[in-house]
Amino acid sequence: MGRSCFPKCKLARIMGWIQIILGWLVILVSLLSLTRFYSAGFFVHNEGICQHFYNVRDVSDGFDVKSLSDRVGEVIDKLETLQAKLESKVQEMEKNKGT
Repeated sequence: MGRSCFPKCKLARIMGWIQIILGWLVILVSLLSLTRFYSAGFFVHNEGICQHFYNVRDVSDGFDVKSLSDRVGEVIDKLETLQAKLESKVQEMEKNKGT
């Protein structure tokens, strides 16, 4: 019967090799993603790409500012009524605590 290789190779040595291999894999994947971003033009300041991703006109086409401001007003009103209710409850609790 032959002896297995595993007693000769200690667990620490195997884990070390796995860490080295995974480290090289991380470096390789990172470099490949950087080259893809560079080929797409993300690292060179290109006005066309900036306008494509950050065009205000495209963002505001389907956006209704009036309805948003109305909704914000409704939320502020509800928050004010909730704050008033909370303050009245706190005053009532302080009054009950004092008696």
